[in-house]
Amino acid sequence: VGKALPDAIYLNEVGSTTSWGFCMINYTGPKNFLYTGSLAGLGFPMPGALGAKLARPNSPVVAMIGDGAFSLSLQSLMTAVEHKIAVRYVICDNRSWGAEKGHQMHWFDKHYVGGEFLENKDLVDISKAIGADALRVTTNAELKAALKVEPKDRPMVIVAPADPNDYPEPVPHAGLPARSWAKKAGKA
Repeated sequence: VGKALPDAIYLNEVGSTTSWGFCMINYTGPKNFLYTGSLAGLGFPMPGALGAKLARPNSPVVAMIGDGAFSLSLQSLMTAVEHKIAVRYVICDNRSWGAEKGHQMHWFDKHYVGGEFLENKDLVDISKAIGADALRVTTNAELKAALKVEPKDRPMVIVAPADPNDYPEPVPHAGLPARSWAKKAGKA
């Protein structure tokens, strides 16, 4: 992602998309990477991208966001369309609430409760219905090519599939007893 637009402002999501974003984004300068630091900012890249574009209108802006957070932040896409704010949204579509599923996978012996979407709606169709340009990519080359397309007077939504079973081990929470975490990690 970062090689396609090295001078862009990048925004990264919380949850499982955080890991993918850190692996895919090569940010090169000051003030071109915005992230909430996992402080419960689910959906932050959607409105955050609008603020970044308004602050630096000549810079490309790319927000990486998961499909769950995208569905919670559609009003920001509506705002971008209404005000003709040309940002790029890369949606990591893993058909689940990634962080929750990751916690259940790693800490609760794959006992899944409410982490997967039984039927994910077509995010390209939803985005187009709102008035954004939207497309689905399936390869890294397609993603790189899509990112190089300059949106004109509306946002561009790029939906990229993500493996619904690929989750890095989450960092332990303050609420999870250390002994429990250590046992799961094989350190106790």
